[in-house]
Amino acid sequence: MTTLSILFGRVSTEDQKTVGSQLNELRQNCIARNETVVEEITEHHSVSTNEFDTDWEEYVSKIPKLKYIFELAEKQKIDNKIIFNKLWVWKWDRFSRDSSFGDIMIRRLKFCGVEVESLLEGKDKLTRKFHSAVAQEEIETKVKRVKLGQVRQFNDRMPMSRAPFGYFSDKNIKNFVVKPDEQKRYREIVRDFLNGKSLSELAVKHLMSIPRVKYLL
Repeated sequence: MTTLSILFGRVSTEDQKTVGSQLNELRQNCIARNETVVEEITEHHSVSTNEFDTDWEEYVSKIPKLKYIFELAEKQKIDNKIIFNKLWVWKWDRFSRDSSFGDIMIRRLKFCGVEVESLLEGKDKLTRKFHSAVAQEEIETKVKRVKLGQVRQFNDRMPMSRAPFGYFSDKNIKNFVVKPDEQKRYREIVRDFLNGKSLSELAVKHLMSIPRVKYLL
């Protein structure tokens, strides 16, 4: 039977291999295997580390292109018409960093007639679990590091958030300090808005985007 492959390239941080490079390697792999590439799908998306508190379907829903792949697989199952029967990813953490989610997602795709394989790490279950566990541990370590930094800020009585418009964070006194020019500008934005100026007019006048103006108001 002809292998009909979808290539899935995904990056969530700037230091990872680019989507283009991932797809190029996946493409060359399919050529070598004489597989037909039916679609190349790219995703530039980062999922919050609290993804592990949700179920797999919610995880998939947070990644639009991955959600599309599942919808495609389920459609072909319902229609009984093969669209693709192989999904290639560059590494397993591009599919899911959570091994339990990964297992469920792979079983779901297999039920729809789709095999999932990693170019660099193969399709062996133990290998996949190992790499997913390493990726998950990296995320949990980052979360702990952020939390420790927040605790340190709190203990040092430093502001826990970014300085709002009109202020800046002074590390010497560990507090927010007024920026007179920005305070004046903010009052002018509010006054103009109350006098009937539209958001687009305010954005042009104050050299801001409309969402930024809305945020300040």
